[in-house]
Amino acid sequence: MSSSTNHIVSHVRPCTSQQELDSLLSAHRCVAIDFTSKNCGPCRMISPEFDRLITEINETYQPLGAMNIPSAPVLGLSVELGFAQNLAAAYGVTATPTFIFFLDGKKFHEFRGADVQKLKSAI
Repeated sequence: MSSSTNHIVSHVRPCTSQQELDSLLSAHRCVAIDFTSKNCGPCRMISPEFDRLITEINETYQPLGAMNIPSAPVLGLSVELGFAQNLAAAYGVTATPTFIFFLDGKKFHEFRGADVQKLKSAI
């Protein structure tokens, strides 16, 4: 029998390089990225909500039929601009927080700001 599931594991992980991001985009069908900055007040407000939403969707996900879907259905990434200026530049991120969403390795949605409703709708 499985043990109690009182402890929720976050599905958001840090990403600091283009090589790492390219590898993750190839390995995961759906990827959501939170471009953040440690000195950004709105980032500190919405980053925990991003983490909660990504974790919640992955904890409650039920695959359909016998589809073999690797790992989490939505991979959440956090890109701290202080450690990954190159990624911010590569994706045209000029303000934080910025959220970028990928499906099958292609960017399909982006928005800026700490709008929880927009974040919920996007995820």
